[in-house]
Amino acid sequence: MRYGLHDCHVSLSALVGAAGAIFAGAVFIVCVPSHARADYGAAGVATEAAEKAPAPPAEAVDVAALWKKNCKSCHGSDGKGKTKAGRAKKVKDLTDPAVVKEFDRCEMIKRVTEGILDDKGKARMKPFEKKLSKAEIEALVDHVIGLSKK
Repeated sequence: MRYGLHDCHVSLSALVGAAGAIFAGAVFIVCVPSHARADYGAAGVATEAAEKAPAPPAEAVDVAALWKKNCKSCHGSDGKGKTKAGRAKKVKDLTDPAVVKEFDRCEMIKRVTEGILDDKGKARMKPFEKKLSKAEIEALVDHVIGLSKK
């Protein structure tokens, strides 16, 4: 999928550190320029076969139902965060031009996937990696990006 200037890829990679230690099976979210799009093999090297492979079909996602079930209690139906839970967690207004200006799709996907912690290490937003599919997370992020255009 194309996402403007960057593509987001989740790759299983093996990294060799400076000391020669190997970290196998770790999950990394990698952002690369659209013109350099490639999938990465176990060694983190773009594979020619992956570059030519067709994209998997998009999963049909009911974004409105996902938002209502997972996001609305804090972010509100409009994304402004003016709910009791939203005020308690100091949720940002996702329609505020200053907030929208800082949107980075890859970072947003990472935050929804991994969750957000406050300065004390307490969860401000729980991780959704075990609750939602990658397609559902991407659809919710696209929905948030679209809120600013309404």
